[in-house]
Amino acid sequence: MPLFLEKYSQGKSIRSVCKEIGIGLQTYYNWRKNYERFDTACKDVEKVSDAPQSYMAEAGGSFE
Repeated sequence: MPLFLEKYSQGKSIRSVCKEIGIGLQTYYNWRKNYERFDTACKDVEKVSDAPQSYMAEAGGSFE
């Protein structure tokens, strides 16, 4: 799980991280469901990675 979080925090997609570390998407979703600390860590990564997009959306801008 730490390897997943490391790669996910680098901005990679869930699907690509799963493929890279050799697990299926269902395993990822099982981890989220069954391990509260993993779920919380994923939410923290998502919160940080969504922050710039949320800010730009509120400001009426975009990254394009």
